[in-house]
Amino acid sequence: MTNGVLNSYKILIVDYGTIDCKVMKTILSEKLGSEADIHTVQVMEEAVQKLQQRDCDLLIVNVPFHKSAAKEFVKRANHIQSGIHTILISSKAEKEIAQLANRLHVNQYILKPFTREKLLETVEYELNAIRTGESQTGEEPRTEYVGKIVAFIQNCQYKECVDTAKEYLESLYESIQSTSALREAVIAFSTEIENLGNMRSEETKARLRDQNARIKGRFDFPNNRFMVVSLVGDMLSLIFEDMDSGEMNQDDIMKKALNYIDRNITKKISLETVAEYINLSPTYFSKFFKKKTGMNFITYVTDCKIEYAKEMLKNTDVPVANIAHELAYNETNYFCKAFKKKNGVTPTEYRETHLGA
Repeated sequence: MTNGVLNSYKILIVDYGTIDCKVMKTILSEKLGSEADIHTVQVMEEAVQKLQQRDCDLLIVNVPFHKSAAKEFVKRANHIQSGIHTILISSKAEKEIAQLANRLHVNQYILKPFTREKLLETVEYELNAIRTGESQTGEEPRTEYVGKIVAFIQNCQYKECVDTAKEYLESLYESIQSTSALREAVIAFSTEIENLGNMRSEETKARLRDQNARIKGRFDFPNNRFMVVSLVGDMLSLIFEDMDSGEMNQDDIMKKALNYIDRNITKKISLETVAEYINLSPTYFSKFFKKKTGMNFITYVTDCKIEYAKEMLKNTDVPVANIAHELAYNETNYFCKAFKKKNGVTPTEYRETHLGA
């Protein structure tokens, strides 16, 4: 909270449209009353002067068709007042504004035309973050879940890592209603996963950064839970790929084999491929696998693929034929028969029963 009236937050609206400025100021003033000291400007240079003259708690910046001026202003604003809370507003395509927000390290944006409720929801979220001194992204639970993932990494347990990440991400989707808050929470978590690779090779660190940038650049968080979980899983896969080296005892070899299967479940996986990956002969590996898991190799891989398919059927609207293709089945009918044999129903029937569950 800045100087001035006690309990008053300073909000600066920067928008070249006089009417838009007045409308936003009216809406916020009616709702926030004396809690906010709101100023509006239509010229970027004037906004810079105001920032230089006094602290500001929250910037609301319109990004016009020509976005370069707005981009430079946000950069200058952060130079003048590091870490200032900012909301971008734009009529541009959501993917484009999401990518811009990512580049400017801005977690909040609103698309025009927006409702009064959307403006208030986003502004109140940011003011509450300022008020509490944190972003309300579930920092304590996130730290707990990341700690579990670290332990599973140390124990070479890939599937447990992915399941833990999935559990946390799904808890975010269940508990956070605000799109902008959800996006911020997911990015905070994916960034934690990226940081787990800091001690890995330079190539792995670069690939983790690229993968996290893909997550930050997504603009469809609320409607693509499965994809977000998959992208975070891919980040964990990169870490495990980097780990797969050095001498191993028999238990470690089995973990390496199972991790490889789980990490490549959407690909065509053969016993020979996995055996070669862990430097065993196919014949020995087949017996070794059956002894360790109590299942033959083909049955195990099929079961893993079917479980992955069930998640896609529940959480996406991807056609069954596409799911079969995604899991490297050459024929949809063969996939459907395998699915029904395992679950007693066809993929379509399973989806009708479990979609959105």
